[in-house]
Amino acid sequence: MKILLVAKGDWSGAGFALYKAINDTTEHEAHIISFSQPGDYLQYPFDILDPSFDEIRKWVKWAEILNIYDNAEDLIPIDCPIKPVIMGYHGSWYRNDPQKANLMAEKRGYLQTCLTQDLSLFGPIWIGRAIEDLSAMHSPDPNDFIVAHAPTWRPYKGTDFIIEALEDMPGIKLDIIEGVSNKECLKRKAKAHVLIDTISPPGVGAGFGTNALEAWSLGMPVISQAPPGVEGRIKELAGQIPYCSPFGDMLLRNLVEKLRNDREFYARWRDIGRQYVREFHAPQVIAQKFIDLCEQFLGL
Repeated sequence: MKILLVAKGDWSGAGFALYKAINDTTEHEAHIISFSQPGDYLQYPFDILDPSFDEIRKWVKWAEILNIYDNAEDLIPIDCPIKPVIMGYHGSWYRNDPQKANLMAEKRGYLQTCLTQDLSLFGPIWIGRAIEDLSAMHSPDPNDFIVAHAPTWRPYKGTDFIIEALEDMPGIKLDIIEGVSNKECLKRKAKAHVLIDTISPPGVGAGFGTNALEAWSLGMPVISQAPPGVEGRIKELAGQIPYCSPFGDMLLRNLVEKLRNDREFYARWRDIGRQYVREFHAPQVIAQKFIDLCEQFLGL
């Protein structure tokens, strides 16, 4: 099967991971188009970066099926041949108006998938993001207990609250990772002991994203949270909540202290995250799930 993925912006990492998983673990062939944008600092490597319209037309003609992420549909020239489309959704663009996105997909005959479990509440099929085993990179700092936090959007991730909550904790170092390449981000995460993904306002949050997947794959626990409906969806799709939450008496500051001082508690949450990634996000798992969807969609 010939698969063309089209991504831009913060979808580029998930698109690149799926492209690599398909080519590395299946007999099918994938290529990925992406466009660089001002402020797009993650710097993932790409197969086809910033192509001309003529190059895009060539690759659309080559493909049997397109996987277009979020709002990247506008990258396809209008005179390209019509191909079956799997439309993948990421986050805020879809959450802003899911009814409009669903209606558009229905009219155009698109199959809809999503990266995070909360979006599956609105109809798309959750497929997840492929993540490779990163455990060989993990080398936690022997002196300080480092808590990593890598916000892509501070208000959504609760960054200001996290900074305030963990301020002046003896022996605790908070590393806020922003504005660096994915390679540099991973190097800094690999020095950490714990990652905080999202501490969102009430009723907001997807539970976790790529930052958490990378942390679990590196081999550390993740602190995060989500509304009850989203957590119910995570349990329904994956069987468990893989992160620990600062709810009830276990406030964020206390939870970080417990992870630092209670080795059994730390190991339990580390192992839960590792198991979750192996079962639901390993490249071969995601690639096969995606290929199965393509074959069903194409009637193969």
